Amino acid sequence: MKAPKRVTIQYWDGTDWRDAMVHAQVPAEPAVSMVNTVTIMPVTTNKVRVRFTHNLPAVSGMTEIRILEAGQ
Repeated sequence: MKAPKRVTIQYWDGTDWRDAMVHAQVPAEPAVSMVNTVTIMPVTTNKVRVRFTHNLPAVSGMTEIRILEAGQ
């Protein structure tokens, strides 16, 4: 397993998937076998997805996702 080249958080705007604006990312580059935290600017949505740009030929995975309301 290798860390992905990039992680993109997207939200559904009712019609299309949009890239969320990243407020902070720790660590700055995706890392393997540790917590990676991406904080996005608040959006109103009912769907969220995480897209990986894989570091080929390896693939990446995710074990947990936590989504909070703004201000939490």
